[in-house]
Amino acid sequence: MIVLDLRMPIPPAVPVVASPSPGATATNTGKAKEDPRLQWGGHVAYAGGVGFSVLDRALIRAVTGENVEILHPNDLSAFALQILADRHNGRLPAGREVDLDYLSRTHRRLLGLGEANPFAGALLKRAMAFVESRASGRIDIAM
Repeated sequence: MIVLDLRMPIPPAVPVVASPSPGATATNTGKAKEDPRLQWGGHVAYAGGVGFSVLDRALIRAVTGENVEILHPNDLSAFALQILADRHNGRLPAGREVDLDYLSRTHRRLLGLGEANPFAGALLKRAMAFVESRASGRIDIAM
């Protein structure tokens, strides 16, 4: 099996003002915060796959080979981190599993940003194959 590491590069550190000038406001004078995509209710809550559904974990394992239950948040691939961020910001609400529509919408949205796209190429093909294989044998009834 070949595993490709397609994580996004680490962004540069954001400067923090240690002692503001007398006319400065109090914003952005504290310590740099943790990644906001990993914050839930004011504290870091990612531990052992928290935030991912059972099928998210299976999809990520099938696509990237990662076991998100044992990885530190800094070691998540861009693919896994995007799913976690979308779960947190409501693009992928609780109770809704990753489907072909979500994969294609996320692919198009990330293409528009002009950055490296974890929802493209071989990763996207593996994700689509996993979702399609999971849906086989299912019957949708519309009335």
